[in-house]
Amino acid sequence: INTQYKRFLQSDINDIEDLVPGTGGVLNPTTKTPMAVYKDDDGKVFKFSALCPHMKGVVCWNGAEKSWDCPVHGSRFGHDGVGIMGPAKGNLPPADEAAEALLKQGSAA
Repeated sequence: INTQYKRFLQSDINDIEDLVPGTGGVLNPTTKTPMAVYKDDDGKVFKFSALCPHMKGVVCWNGAEKSWDCPVHGSRFGHDGVGIMGPAKGNLPPADEAAEALLKQGSAA
């Protein structure tokens, strides 16, 4: 659990511009909630809350699977924030309109 507190204060990226298309990373602005940021192959950016809806662990980007993984209990979410595997019963909450639209698109598929 102590590593999760440390993770809550860390950023994987310093700026959204640091992301290569087709990748994601956690951006943790000081004194704000960490954001899971995904940049698609066309360079469009999508922002989600980086807090797992199960127990609020900070997700990590899994480049091999192109998914957001929670290190606390193993929940996984697609690049679009849609829940793939529990114990989380929900999706990553969208943090912008683009992510909300992508999440709706992914939930419908």
